[in-house]
Amino acid sequence: MKKGHHMGDYIPPEELEKFLATCNDVSAQKVAQEAAEKAKIQADNVGHRLLSKMGWKEGEGLGSSRSGIATPIMAGDVKKDNLGVGAHAPGEVTPEDDIYEQYKKRMMLGYRHRPNPLIASVVVFSNY
Repeated sequence: MKKGHHMGDYIPPEELEKFLATCNDVSAQKVAQEAAEKAKIQADNVGHRLLSKMGWKEGEGLGSSRSGIATPIMAGDVKKDNLGVGAHAPGEVTPEDDIYEQYKKRMMLGYRHRPNPLIASVVVFSNY
């Protein structure tokens, strides 16, 4: 790890690799699409039958004008940090993020891994 004053210098290499793997990576987007395909409800599902009775067809959006969401909500980390169903953590990179958003989230990651300056000062003063 490089020593410096930039927040990106504090990110461990393995965390940086995981972060960069999700930044507009074609293979990461392909994995996300495959996960969405797996998450589709089957025709024998109670919710699918209920929506079909109300006039919904597969591939259409929800709502009266059929312009709502058409892809299933990814409920992977429902209990993570008390977020709601389908919510993303603020520092989590999404395919829609532009370069500036990716940079901000990378700096957030560095901030999480930086040494705590308050603990370092406690150690220094405890020697007296």
